[in-house]
Amino acid sequence: SSIKTAVKKLESFKEDPNEIPYRIKELATSTSSVNQMLANLITKRINAAYKLFPNNYIAADILNGNNLYAENYTAAEREKFEDYLQFKLADVEEGREEVRRIFLGIYANPVETKKSATNL
Repeated sequence: SSIKTAVKKLESFKEDPNEIPYRIKELATSTSSVNQMLANLITKRINAAYKLFPNNYIAADILNGNNLYAENYTAAEREKFEDYLQFKLADVEEGREEVRRIFLGIYANPVETKKSATNL
């Protein structure tokens, strides 16, 4: 099955890391289902390794209207980020709420991405 093939390909990376460029070329010529499974696994591993910062957690909490991630930042950090948010939005006249949502989303997205990869 394609799952067994994918597992064998991943296990082969452990044998000789110097062979990785050649293995990737080999994967590129394999079936698309195997490539997709490997791509998903690699993406999940990358997402799980994201380093998150206080601003990421703060934005997620503001965007979601809660304090779910409050243990990851201080009150002073949140106040500073909120001041920064107000500064960035100061000149926005039309669509202010949408721009605010997009701005917060940019900072919050890594939290959601890591959460889906690691069950944060």
